[in-house]
Amino acid sequence: MRKPRYSGFTLVELLVVIVIVVTLAGLTSAFLPRALKKGAQTKAIAQMRQMSSAFELYAKDHSNRIPPVVTSAEESEEKRETPWFYYLEQMNSSKELDVYFKDKWWRENTTSIYINPMHPKKGLGAKSTGYAMNAALAYNVAVSRGEKLDPVDAKYVGVNLNAVPDGTKTPIIITHWASSYTGDTKEMSDKRFEPYVVNDRLPVLFLDSHVETMTPKEYAARGLNLVPKPENADSGN
Repeated sequence: MRKPRYSGFTLVELLVVIVIVVTLAGLTSAFLPRALKKGAQTKAIAQMRQMSSAFELYAKDHSNRIPPVVTSAEESEEKRETPWFYYLEQMNSSKELDVYFKDKWWRENTTSIYINPMHPKKGLGAKSTGYAMNAALAYNVAVSRGEKLDPVDAKYVGVNLNAVPDGTKTPIIITHWASSYTGDTKEMSDKRFEPYVVNDRLPVLFLDSHVETMTPKEYAARGLNLVPKPENADSGN
């Protein structure tokens, strides 16, 4: 008489399967966030390259000047400072600038290239979209030409591209928690860069449209906060 045959897994087989599943789950939880962040950075770099084209288009319509970091708007306290990305976004949407002063517009928008996919959602708003413009550029241009310009006033100056000797060495946009940056040693050591870096590196858009990735500290160490370099300036500060 034949013995009945039972189908199914033995206890050992079940334990092996469980171990494999747990291992795969652990690997996924370890690598998936990193992969997602890398994907977000890749998208951010693509958007930064699109911004370069937007700067060029803006300059063509504004006597070869790019928009200032912020524009003083005296008609109301709400519009006291208008960030650079408002003007570039307006070229795409043709909406009134008033629209962009509302946090809600930025939080609900899913198509704007000026919203960094790496930027924490809770911090997204009208004055913080995850990209920052080089606030030291106008000052450095002025000093390198022997002109006087208060660093505070420099952010209100739209730089003429003809005044920049080498766009391949001149940074214009980085991923950042504010809408502008200066890039000195102290700022580039700030722990708030953590969401915007992958393998400790962040993307930097230069005026000639190319993007480099580097550590924030490397940015300062290379003296990129001083390009065009002011006379008698110490590198990295």
